[in-house]
Amino acid sequence: MNSAAESRRYVTKKGYSELSSIGKFKHLFNPKEFPGGLWHTKSTGNGKQEEVLLNQLYKVIYQLSGGSTDVTLMQYPKITRDPKYLYKKLEFILEGIQFDMFKATFQEVVQPDIVHQFHSDD
Repeated sequence: MNSAAESRRYVTKKGYSELSSIGKFKHLFNPKEFPGGLWHTKSTGNGKQEEVLLNQLYKVIYQLSGGSTDVTLMQYPKITRDPKYLYKKLEFILEGIQFDMFKATFQEVVQPDIVHQFHSDD
């Protein structure tokens, strides 16, 4: 949860920094509302965004538990770094796609340079 929250703070701070460079039009934008930025809080301090994200996750899991939808949980950013892990998670829907073909496509599509690492255990 910490990395997800840190990512939201990063996007908000980066957006605000970019917004600062547009000068006289800055007043037209809310510096706390950037796509991919903070959710349901204006606080960039540690703790609040984590709390919000944990609450959102609870709501999703609670809703899923009441239905009959199959759920596959995957770890991010592991899904962007480990094609074998992702393949095993998705194999049930890949219908005959062999790992070698999957891996080749994975390496073509995944952009590791845009995946941030905020903690050593990410």
